[in-house]
Amino acid sequence: REERELESLPGEIEALEAEKAEVEQSLADPELYRGDAEAVRRFTSRLRELEQRLEACYHRWDELEAKRERVS
Repeated sequence: REERELESLPGEIEALEAEKAEVEQSLADPELYRGDAEAVRRFTSRLRELEQRLEACYHRWDELEAKRERVS
């Protein structure tokens, strides 16, 4: 089970990183700040959420790699 999880993490991280880049690009657009303040809040909130999920994924990846190294 953990081996499968370890194998799936790079794909999950890649998808999260791609979405994070899109959100950051949106937040870098000055036009966003001239319009809907709610959109700014949504993008900012989503960015925080993605950063937290990425941190958790990287942490889990480290844990699983360390476990695998101890076993082999």
